Amino acid sequence: MVKTLKKIIPPALLVPVPCLLLVWAGYYYQKPVGEQLRNGVMFGIGILSLWFSWLYCAQDSSLERDNDRHMMRFALFFAGGMGLVCALPLFPIQAWPLLAFAVALALFSNVFLGLFAYGLLVMSAVFLTGSSINIFFLYFLCGSAAILLFRNMERSFRPGVPLLTTLLYYMTAETACIILFMPQPLSWELFVLPVMNLFLTGLLLLLLLQYFGYTLKKAGLWERAAGTDAQAGQAVKAEQPPETLPEPEPDPVAELMAEMELRQKMAAQEEETTYETPPAPRETQVTEDVTVRELFIYHNHPVRRRNCNMSFYIENDTETEFLFSLEEIVERIVEEILTSEACPYETHVNILLTDNEGIRRYNREYREIDRPTDVLSFPNIAFTQPADFSAAEQDRISCFDPESGALMLGDIIVSVDKIKEQADAYGHSQKREFAFLVAHSMLHLCGYDHMEPDESAVMKKKQITALQNIGITRDFK
Repeated sequence: MVKTLKKIIPPALLVPVPCLLLVWAGYYYQKPVGEQLRNGVMFGIGILSLWFSWLYCAQDSSLERDNDRHMMRFALFFAGGMGLVCALPLFPIQAWPLLAFAVALALFSNVFLGLFAYGLLVMSAVFLTGSSINIFFLYFLCGSAAILLFRNMERSFRPGVPLLTTLLYYMTAETACIILFMPQPLSWELFVLPVMNLFLTGLLLLLLLQYFGYTLKKAGLWERAAGTDAQAGQAVKAEQPPETLPEPEPDPVAELMAEMELRQKMAAQEEETTYETPPAPRETQVTEDVTVRELFIYHNHPVRRRNCNMSFYIENDTETEFLFSLEEIVERIVEEILTSEACPYETHVNILLTDNEGIRRYNREYREIDRPTDVLSFPNIAFTQPADFSAAEQDRISCFDPESGALMLGDIIVSVDKIKEQADAYGHSQKREFAFLVAHSMLHLCGYDHMEPDESAVMKKKQITALQNIGITRDFK
């Protein structure tokens, strides 16, 4: 029941509720029928365009942060902004506290959807208040500037400068409306309501930033500086001793190499750990070389095609949800590695997400190692040397999909429990840990290994390069 409501409420708040509010407001303020029809048609087209734009952005993974799973916030702020628009004709002057809604709509979707939705709100406000198109231009321009100022809220973000700059733009827009478009003579009374509205807008923006900052903190994407000034309430830098020389900047490559050495040591220690043996699984013939055709996840599901060069399918048999797009990370890593290895074929990769017990079963069945691990790789090509994809031509029946003609590169199994455990252990985000494991496994699917020291060095260097090229770094907590 709850899941059904979560699916029904956001579309209702985004499409029929704003339309009904606009129709009611036009009738309440006794707008001419012809104007109501024209504006209703424009607004209806805009609402449908906004809805389809959201669906496209969600499908294309272009929504920022975790907003593809939080349409409710976007819909609530849009419906709330429409409710405020319906009350604006009661205001004696063009003092519209819509700026906070512009920022909210952009933060909870992306810049394109935020600007589009805010434009619909301002258009409706101009219609209901009978204002000129010049006022629409001023307020839309002001909201666009605010969206651009607040679009990059990360761990180093400080809201003071964007907030003050936004309020300055807003004060300029309100002053321009009073001076240029008010018929009555100028007096200080005309500026009372806009000044009050300026404070109200600033307060709404502060409340919005507090909520948005909480969501980013919860996702591990925004952390304030270590020191805090108790009196001013602002983050301050930790004081260094006067005679202490500044520490040299860390070498990211050296840090990644040290991390990989630590991973190998921890993996070696786990090899010595004993586990309680569960009941014996069904009898299977385990061979030394396991091909992906022996895995049940192979091609049992429709392929999700991302572009003309490669396709992949992700199956998550756990109830774990991450605060990042799995599809986006997989697409970027797979495309980066296949490009760097000059793969000449269209390829396909399957990825299965399971828990520790699930990956332990696969590890026991196919590698005869009875313990959970972080990731398992099952190449489908018998490489004579790494990245020599011509080896697939020797067995086209097994290596190429007869329907699509794609090279079936292999399967990857990842433990979601290990993603969480190792992200905490190594001090970075779960997004970075997932990207690390997929990059590592993709190199295995391309024929690389780390059994010998020279092989391990080559594979480490390629993995570091791939992660750096797609911009996934050690985002320490």
